[in-house]
Amino acid sequence: MAVSTLSKSKRFNEIFHILLTHDFASMLRDLATYGRHAKKPQPVLDNGASADTLPARVRRLMEDLGPTFIKIGQLLGTRPDLIPAPFIEEFKKFYDQTPPTPFPKIREVVDRDLTRPFDAVFRSFDETPSRRRPSGRCIARSLRPASRWP
Repeated sequence: MAVSTLSKSKRFNEIFHILLTHDFASMLRDLATYGRHAKKPQPVLDNGASADTLPARVRRLMEDLGPTFIKIGQLLGTRPDLIPAPFIEEFKKFYDQTPPTPFPKIREVVDRDLTRPFDAVFRSFDETPSRRRPSGRCIARSLRPASRWP
């Protein structure tokens, strides 16, 4: 139980740090007044996209918070009845423009969840993503026969 509590505490601290990094308090104020006042012109980048719109800031925050929040963004991106159109357009990026999850994080989760050494379960595991998926990574892997697991 101590390990679980420690793990939850680490994740809480990680989330708190990410929220501070993204100036979450300011983001909440902006969300509370979103659409209530005259639209301010947004700066435009060379590729025609807006530089720092509120929907873009929310999407980047959700990306940094990790896969669970990316999945929430994907779900919200399908619900125009719940959120404004600019957020829908931004959240559609979660389907094909998410950053890949670093391999060391994947290995750590697999080791922990399988309760076996990584190399005992997988005969091969390509660390390079072969294509992008909503979860951020699609990999090629080959399992060892279950009878050979320790």
